[in-house]
Amino acid sequence: GLDTDLPQSLAEVDIKELAEAMMRAEGREIPNLKVMMRIQSLILQDEPDELVDLIQRTEALENVPDEMKRNLIGELVGGLADLDPKRALEVAFASEALDVGRNRWRFSDAFRKWVKSEPTAAIAWYDQQVAAGAFESKTLDGAADGRTEFESAAVRSLLESDPARARARLLALPEDQRRQILNEGFSPSRENAVAHADLIRATIPADEQAAVLASTARNMLEHRDYDALTAYTEEIGASAEERSAIVGETVLRKFERHGWENKAPTAGEVAEMQQFLQAEVPEQADQLTGRSLARFGRSHENFEEAFEMVDTIHRTNPNDDLLVGFLQESRVRGQNRDTARELANRITDPARRDEVLERIND
Repeated sequence: GLDTDLPQSLAEVDIKELAEAMMRAEGREIPNLKVMMRIQSLILQDEPDELVDLIQRTEALENVPDEMKRNLIGELVGGLADLDPKRALEVAFASEALDVGRNRWRFSDAFRKWVKSEPTAAIAWYDQQVAAGAFESKTLDGAADGRTEFESAAVRSLLESDPARARARLLALPEDQRRQILNEGFSPSRENAVAHADLIRATIPADEQAAVLASTARNMLEHRDYDALTAYTEEIGASAEERSAIVGETVLRKFERHGWENKAPTAGEVAEMQQFLQAEVPEQADQLTGRSLARFGRSHENFEEAFEMVDTIHRTNPNDDLLVGFLQESRVRGQNRDTARELANRITDPARRDEVLERIND
């Protein structure tokens, strides 16, 4: 049955009591967890109107620290975003307590949800907010707080329906924001890979296009097999420079993930990587092999295994590129300087050997 000590709807929530409980919790007093869990449950179950009313009552609270009020409203707006992202954004941007920049991930996620269901209306609303100055607060680098995530969602939606408009929208932004949107905040679907590559080529300076394409491919393909990587470069008509960057960044990310997961690549996985690199970028294959194993061996826990893999490969096929690639990673050089020096002394080119030793000894 119902627990009559708990609120049965959001209308019954005593928001002042909740805020005071949160303040006491900051002072290490344990709040009433049953009440907190009940409120969380109601936020997910109740009608949006009830949640909006609770947010308005929270904004009207007095004698509550601004930071506490902001956090509480932010949580409630986050709950509203799950129910009605459009309403959540309207409430958030009308609130005097909230700062879009400080909560940009929560609000931009709501915007992405809205864009998926009503792209035209959502983008029109966003443009109105920009025109009204809602994004005028600035970060230290001069970019408007929160705007990158919103622009990314708008451009991605337009890329699916109107690529020309997506291109025009990006070109209207400063170059650094274009780069940030495409390089950091944008993960296209595989179906839009060609349109996305064309968008990069049309909006990013020529000398930076390969790097931005590689960044996107790395995020999109790191969990796919090498055949998918080859298919992607062919599908987008990658130039030799683009293919080299895409292959390199994606392979490096795959082995970096081995390090994050503390899961050593098998001999078979290393051999498969070498075979793939020899087929795709033969002139960089050995150095990328070394760099990839370095990405795995960055941590103290993985360094010895990474070193043994490099040692085994080098004894079978001695070459400087493998060693230089491995020792190029500063965090690897710093794990065990004696071992790093031992590897560096195997480099046959005196100039390259001296350069690597100098870095190790810095």
